[in-house]
Amino acid sequence: MVLTDWGGGVLDPPAWQRAGSGCQEASSASQPLLEAFRCFAVHGDTRATGKEMHGKNWPKLCKDCQVIDGKNVTVTDADIVFSKIK
Repeated sequence: MVLTDWGGGVLDPPAWQRAGSGCQEASSASQPLLEAFRCFAVHGDTRATGKEMHGKNWPKLCKDCQVIDGKNVTVTDADIVFSKIK
């Protein structure tokens, strides 16, 4: 999955700061989304640039953002979405 500029949206800063990557809080509404994406995109990969995300980190991002609830949306659903859009 390649990161593109997202238009709008709000992500709870404590959710993406828990990623432990030393991410900075951003000022505009879309910046927190971009920072969260970058934090998870580089997580566990020392060569990652933060512009692309691998499938192993996508479900982690979805869980942390409370997209995956285990009932309506599962890890399998997130994996299917990732494979369709990558």
